[in-house]
Amino acid sequence: LSLVLGPLVAAAAPSYLPAVSPGRIFLLAGVAMGLVNLASIGAVAAGRQRQLPLYAASALALTFALSIAALASGYGLGAVAGATFAWHLLFAALVLRLNVREAGVRRAERFVGIILLPLVWCTAAVCMVGTAFPGLDLGSTASGFALYLVLLTPLIPRWREEWRRLKG
Repeated sequence: LSLVLGPLVAAAAPSYLPAVSPGRIFLLAGVAMGLVNLASIGAVAAGRQRQLPLYAASALALTFALSIAALASGYGLGAVAGATFAWHLLFAALVLRLNVREAGVRRAERFVGIILLPLVWCTAAVCMVGTAFPGLDLGSTASGFALYLVLLTPLIPRWREEWRRLKG
């Protein structure tokens, strides 16, 4: 979805074209927040919801500090999007760690890292694609999507392994 954002914005609201690159990162930050929402259900079920506001406040403080620093340094909306992604990722990591530790999983931090690595990888891939193919036309988008698929190939063995595990 984030890769087709360029042509969609170009067609519907061309005055917003400068916001396409940061918009791609904001969309992926939303995926991290989806993980937070799902993980929060587990925290509530385990009776650990009292920790969630502290985690949210910590992550919000990080976003605010990084966003202000980015804007003050002249880095613009792209850096704010990166700060937002970092915030959502931190929040997701904290809540997931809470659940994983509550479940008794050993090496909780490693497990959380394994869960979040594909999101970080995909976000980095989208950023690389945006750099390699900055055009927002359909040709650039198609080329970018092809590169994105190539960049995802290191994740395929783990996905296949997980798919087999889920199928039983």
